[in-house]
Amino acid sequence: MAYCNPLRFSLSVAWVFLVSISASVVAAHEHPYGSPWEYSDLSAESILDRSIRALGGQGVLESVKTISSHAFIYRSFSLAESNTPGVADTGISTAGEQTISYDLSDPSIVVQRIDRKDVLGDYWTFQRTLLEMPESSLVVRSGLDGYACFTAGNMFLFAPSIVPFGYTDRKRPPSLLQNRKILKDLLLAFYADVLVRDAWRFSPAIVRKLQSANGTLSTSAIEINDGRFHPAITDSSINLTVIFDPETYLPARVRAYENHPIFGPSTNDVVMYNYTTANVISLPQNVKLLYNEDLMLQEILFDTFEINPSLSPDFFEGLPIAISNQTFSGAPPVPAQHSEIFSPAEIFESSQNFIYAGPYSGTLPALKVIKPIPSLPNLYHLTFEDNTVYRTILAIFDDAVMVTDAPPHQSKLVIHYVQETFNRSVTHLLVTHHHHDHNLGAADYVAIGAKLVVPEQFTYYWKDIPNVQFETASEGLPFTHKDSGMQVHGIWHLVDAHSADWMYFTFTTACPSSDSELGIVTADAWSPGVDPFGYGQRPVLQWLAIARMDGVPKDHMELPIHGEPLPADGLYTEIGYEYPDYTISDFLSGSCLC
Repeated sequence: MAYCNPLRFSLSVAWVFLVSISASVVAAHEHPYGSPWEYSDLSAESILDRSIRALGGQGVLESVKTISSHAFIYRSFSLAESNTPGVADTGISTAGEQTISYDLSDPSIVVQRIDRKDVLGDYWTFQRTLLEMPESSLVVRSGLDGYACFTAGNMFLFAPSIVPFGYTDRKRPPSLLQNRKILKDLLLAFYADVLVRDAWRFSPAIVRKLQSANGTLSTSAIEINDGRFHPAITDSSINLTVIFDPETYLPARVRAYENHPIFGPSTNDVVMYNYTTANVISLPQNVKLLYNEDLMLQEILFDTFEINPSLSPDFFEGLPIAISNQTFSGAPPVPAQHSEIFSPAEIFESSQNFIYAGPYSGTLPALKVIKPIPSLPNLYHLTFEDNTVYRTILAIFDDAVMVTDAPPHQSKLVIHYVQETFNRSVTHLLVTHHHHDHNLGAADYVAIGAKLVVPEQFTYYWKDIPNVQFETASEGLPFTHKDSGMQVHGIWHLVDAHSADWMYFTFTTACPSSDSELGIVTADAWSPGVDPFGYGQRPVLQWLAIARMDGVPKDHMELPIHGEPLPADGLYTEIGYEYPDYTISDFLSGSCLC
């Protein structure tokens, strides 16, 4: 018997949400508040001379050998793990504090130490269920003998909070297929590279660094969102641009330009304002980190500054090499190394979200492939056994090839596997939600011509991926596709289990009967075999409420992005849930199943 059912119910949605996340880069044109030509006759030397005088003078700056600045407010926010796509609305450190210290004795290198206490927002209970306050000490040093080292604590959710992470970049196995080349077994100091960059961005001696540059400076005028052009100096040796206040010539921003895998060319600004005088040197009391002008990722308020404080001789030193193998990373010190594969944008946001511990380690030889549903022989479950965090569902249709989610770098391996095994290209990426740990690799699929399957209301989020195309779902109108043997439905509701754009995907036969098997792909609701209730039971209860609303069959197979395929009755038992005895005849998906 075939079933074709009307909608169980439909919500009327009137929601327009416009977010612009494109980089704001200078253009030389007429402007009511001035023109870049006002600064065309200013050399780097003249700009720096004005800035140094504003900061207190050359002699004052050279007299400052060390400095410690305490912030009684340190807050950070996540864009990558947000609830609403394009809005940094998830708190990471909601009530932290930090002391940031610098050894300024050599202006040509950066030596920084950050001592921080983070109070994590409740979103992060998925791993640290007790929400213990992470305390960490991080030492960063540039140069050929440089490194980055957590001498105490860590910023990695999957490490015990009391265990020092140690040196940030550890040895990785030959791991990633990139343009058909395998990375060698190297110490890859990509994390250190980003930490060194950011140490320069927060440094009170950034102007002296520009002074010490040798042939690496260029000047420009940059328009930011206050409607004025600002004189700016770029130092190509550290790939940073210092933007100065056009009236005071105090440093107003230190900008890193990034090529974000989703947002494209982007600006990552440390914004400094509300300068105060501390022992005759001017320092900013307020610092914000803004992404693409409007998205605040950090908020810092300094309350005390110590100039040339008395510090222990090893204050700016990493851990002794003899004990480095006792740390979480187990790595020795290694100087910063830039990567073209693991972009600063990716490493920066992953580390800020406490989920970065090194380059992706999955490999094709470790790929395990199973068919989780016997009646669907063209549905595959992919696990990279040397990196099991994210599983991929692969569906081979007569006229389409679909995969679920695009974890960065794993996406390239899946593309290669499909091409080599089936002589096909992926045509559709089924996006469970926008979180970057799940879908930062979306552009890899778009580059080979695949369409993104996302809610209609959230296509704006992906618009900066070159040549992106969509197939969409909306309330009451799921995404559907079928061939002679299998069909898929992608369903989105205004109510969600994890984020505003969260979707689930169902797979069943082309013309199911009442006892046909159904597989359902979900993300971050139930993760059997990983940590079923790290998020608490709220997401899984919300998912089951959505499933019940849609008439999802009681007997179905859960195919989670995190974890192993398991029958849903294990979920009901585990949380004591009384689910109705629905069958496929009750599944009201918004279109005919047969």
